Amino acid sequence: MRFAWIQQKQTETDFELIYAPLAILLFLFVRFMPAKFFAAFSCPFLEISGLPCPSCGATRALILVSHGEIIQGLKMSPLFAALLLGGLVFAGYALAVISLRLPRLRLVSLGRYGHLILGAVIGGSLLLNWGYLIWAGR
Repeated sequence: MRFAWIQQKQTETDFELIYAPLAILLFLFVRFMPAKFFAAFSCPFLEISGLPCPSCGATRALILVSHGEIIQGLKMSPLFAALLLGGLVFAGYALAVISLRLPRLRLVSLGRYGHLILGAVIGGSLLLNWGYLIWAGR
């Protein structure tokens, strides 16, 4: 995989302008939505099998992180707490490069095995998170 800093062209999709507001909106939604709204949802996989699904606890983790309880959020669901934190870091990066008109970090080449590596990282992250949730008794 190869990354490069590239100046944004007017004809290119501005990913920072698309995804940064989404990350901020997700954070604000989870932060300010009443907790009873989230209590209405339950995991059907957990109810049927008795085991947590790979994303069980994600909502609780996002709520904890959005309220500043980062360690507790990471204990609840490490993957999804880390994704929200990463989204907020990305939003900060995006605001900086958009406002200062700086070059954007882009993946320019996946290489020969890049797709396989990327798939393995994503799949492995989900499996590790799922294993943690089962081990922790979530």
